[in-house]
Amino acid sequence: NAMQAAISGGYTDIVKILSKGDYTKEIDEWGRTVEDYVRMVGSPIRPHFAKSILGINVQDQVPRTGIFDAELAGESEWNRTESEPFDDFSCEFDVIDSEIEDLPYEEFLKDYYLPGRPVVLRNHVSKEEMESFSKTSWEGLHHFNPSSHHKVGVTAYPPLSMQKHCSHQMSIEQLERNERCEDNPKLHMMHAEHSKNFDEVFGIYNGDPLRGGFRKIKEWFDLKQSWQIFFGSDGSGATMHWHAAAF
Repeated sequence: NAMQAAISGGYTDIVKILSKGDYTKEIDEWGRTVEDYVRMVGSPIRPHFAKSILGINVQDQVPRTGIFDAELAGESEWNRTESEPFDDFSCEFDVIDSEIEDLPYEEFLKDYYLPGRPVVLRNHVSKEEMESFSKTSWEGLHHFNPSSHHKVGVTAYPPLSMQKHCSHQMSIEQLERNERCEDNPKLHMMHAEHSKNFDEVFGIYNGDPLRGGFRKIKEWFDLKQSWQIFFGSDGSGATMHWHAAAF
């Protein structure tokens, strides 16, 4: 419904307008209210805006936590440097350990998809698949070898937004080091391509990513759209992700 859409999109002002200041009305079949949604761990309505716009004071939230298995994660050898400050605009969210419990479709729909809450499935990807994406493993590939060169741009597919690719190709290692193109020296570079070379990068699954770490997407959404490999430096937006549509 409209209220759920406003909450899942983080549109606090719209939530206030639609609710007319009454946050106790039920908005779903489980009897949950606007206030219930806002107080959920990882709600798109962040505590700062919940208090300043809706007048709802969100106390310290305690997310579900999964066990981090360092041995399973392994050493990818890729650059994992990160720096993000935490504040009221940041988001704590649930982490479910896939080795201990499964997240069924019904629970995902009720507790995460409809409220717009993020959730991490920890230990969901096998050790073998993790290792297949390590830098060492990719050094044995051809098309996705870290030294291989590809077309890059400030967006995944520059021509779609009437932009141009960088005037020269760059290697995966150059992207990882956050090297810039002289054409746009202030912007991060990235590369994306569809499934032509998936047989190489998803070799353990004969080119089918839905047999590996993305299998939950098939279970929850029954998606059959085309897939893509998308990589770039920190800050480029080239994170591991999926989407049902592109605009």
